[in-house]
Amino acid sequence: MLTDVATGWTECRPLLHRSEAGVTDAITQVRQSLPFCVRGLDTDNGSEFINYEMLRYAEIDAHHARQASAPGCSCLASEL
Repeated sequence: MLTDVATGWTECRPLLHRSEAGVTDAITQVRQSLPFCVRGLDTDNGSEFINYEMLRYAEIDAHHARQASAPGCSCLASEL
């Protein structure tokens, strides 16, 4: 479950397993379906979020955020 703290908008994606790839795929799917930009991601520090796949995801997203044409908006999840 992902919830936008500003609006309370909540999206849910079922996962059979909390694998690294499954979690990052679900986050990418949610980001692509949202009608607004995701500017950050806070987690509960579960092991499904503390791993190399999520680190790579965050590094790629930060790189895209720096290159985004709209200031303060990282709407490039489709490129991840």
